[in-house]
Amino acid sequence: MATQPEIVLIVEADASRRELLRTLLVQGGQNALTAESAIEGMRVALNSPPDVILLGMDNGDPRGANTLTEIKELANTAQVRVIALIHGGSAERVRALQLGADDAITVPADDDELLARVRTQLRQKRAIRELGAKVRNAEESYQVAQTAFQALAVTEKMTRGASDTGGCDCRYFLLVFP
Repeated sequence: MATQPEIVLIVEADASRRELLRTLLVQGGQNALTAESAIEGMRVALNSPPDVILLGMDNGDPRGANTLTEIKELANTAQVRVIALIHGGSAERVRALQLGADDAITVPADDDELLARVRTQLRQKRAIRELGAKVRNAEESYQVAQTAFQALAVTEKMTRGASDTGGCDCRYFLLVFP
C-alpha cells in the first residue's frame, strides 16, 4: 500500500519567521506548506488536511486561539496534529494545550527541538492511522465471522430438519440395529 507524503502546514503571519520555519522543515526532510494567515491556513487545511500544523499564536491576537479551537472541532481537521508556536511563556503554552494543541513550544525555539517535536507528532499521527486501519480490519473480520456463524447455524438447522426421525435418538437406533 503506497503511503501519501506527510505534510506540515506552517501558519505564521510573520513572513520571515514563516520562511525560516519552511526552510528548517525542508532541510529536516519534511514536506512543508505555508499560510500567512489563520484564514488561509484553515482554507488549506480544509481542502487537504495536513498531518501537522505549526500554528503561530500571538498573545494579544485571539485569532490563533480561535483557529486552534476550530481545527480541533471540525470533522475534516480534528485528527490533524497541532503544535502551537507560542510568543510567550508557560501560561500561554498551558492555555494552548488546554485549547486542544497537541504540543506547544515557545518561539524562537531551538531548531533541533522543533524538528524533534514535529517528528514526534508525525509518529503519533502514523500510529493513530495504523490503529484505525487495524480497527477497520478487526471490524471487517468480525462481520465475516458473524456471517459465517449465521450460515453455520442455518446449515445446522437444515441438517437437523433433514435427519429428523420423529423424535427418536438415531444414535441409539443405530446401535440396536446395526
